[in-house]
Amino acid sequence: MSEIKLPADSGGGSVSLKGPATTTGNAAVPFVLPVADGSAGQFIKTDGSKNLSFSGGGKILQVVSQNLTTQMTSSSDSAYVDTGLTASITPSATSSKVLVIVNVSFALNGDNNAYLQLVRGSTVINSGSGGSNNAWTAINANATAFRYSAAQQACNYLDSPSTTSATTYKVQTKVANSNTTLSINRRPDDTEFGTTSNITLMEVAA
Repeated sequence: MSEIKLPADSGGGSVSLKGPATTTGNAAVPFVLPVADGSAGQFIKTDGSKNLSFSGGGKILQVVSQNLTTQMTSSSDSAYVDTGLTASITPSATSSKVLVIVNVSFALNGDNNAYLQLVRGSTVINSGSGGSNNAWTAINANATAFRYSAAQQACNYLDSPSTTSATTYKVQTKVANSNTTLSINRRPDDTEFGTTSNITLMEVAA
């Protein structure tokens, strides 16, 4: 029997590591231990090449949330403009992912299209492809829910920023025709009717 036994520091008893009856192909399997202790709640994992490390295993490490009550309008059809809906997070590891949850309250004043896009820093993420107005969603005001009354548009996206620097996410918009106005947190013809939009960022351990 192959066993490494360690007696308790004081009192009786011991702990031990015991080898298996045999290894696959009778191979020698040298596990490489981590160079330092992990954090509370982590566990030891392998990379498949005998190297062991501590991992959080998908744990939510931090949450940042911003609620926007400010009203804005835009008739920009040539470039995307900021809606004011933004939040920043500083990941604790480059391997972390960021779950972005967005809810936008908006309305349009005419029968045309508007677009919403999600941006990390200056990089557009969660965008479609194949067109000149790629975004996470395109809104058509012919739909009654989007015309003249505030409606909700949601987005959930798991991002991989690969950084430990402060990272800003924001929502931008533009319209298909300058005769169209998109309103955030209000109806086009009623500034007294205020709604809210929000963005939440969750750092997820790899």
